[in-house]
Formats: sequence, structure tokens, C-alpha cells
Amino acid sequence: SIFVDDPNIDLECCAYLQAKAYKEIFNKKKKDASQSNQRLSVLKIKYDNRCIYRKYASKPIEGLKKDCIAISGNSEQQLNLPRNGERTVTVSKSYWFPFYWHHTNSATRISFRIGMWGLLIAIIGLVLSVIK
Repeated sequence: SIFVDDPNIDLECCAYLQAKAYKEIFNKKKKDASQSNQRLSVLKIKYDNRCIYRKYASKPIEGLKKDCIAISGNSEQQLNLPRNGERTVTVSKSYWFPFYWHHTNSATRISFRIGMWGLLIAIIGLVLSVIK
């Protein structure tokens, strides 16, 4: 991973890759995804049996090579990446639900979970009222 000291780059909820990587991961060009209203492109980053979810972002970062990904130090700790040696992660397409369910910002994560539980309780209440 690459450590970046740029205030315009948010490594906490984003993973930065080269622009060409989008087509390899999502099987379409970024401009096609923008036209189809897919505004949130979510990546599942996996190492051994641990995984994290981050937004795809592309920005020119010095030292970011074709097969590299820039993530935060906290993300590295969550994945339990070794300090030395080989640090190969698997990057694949994911969806909005696990991204928000496991969000790095606790306020976003808790709000989303409360909203989902509230929706579930409302649906159960609706079903029970229809049954009676």
C-alpha cells in the first residue's frame, strides 16, 4: 500500500486504484456506470479470511502502479496485513448494503443499521396488520 500525505485524498472510506482498474473489476467503463446512475462503486478487499468494503476512487497518486491499491493504515490493520513480506489482497466488486453495514464512520454505520431495523419492524407490523 501507499501512504499519502494529501488532505484531498480520503483513504478512510475509499480505496484508490488506477483508472484502468475500474473496467477490470466492474466489467464496464466508469463513464458507462455514471450514465446508468450507478454512483457508488463499492470494492470488497479481502486478505485471508478478513474483508473490508471501500468506495472505488481514482486519482493520480505518485507511486501507484497498475496492480497496486492505496488504502489507509487502519484498513491495513482491519485486514491484518503483515508488516513485511508479500501483501497480496483480492479486490472484487461488491454492493452498497455491506458497504454501509460495515462503514468506517460509526455514525453512518449506526444510522444505517437503525434504519434497516426500523424498516424490518415496519414491514412486520404491516404484515401483522394485514393478517388480522
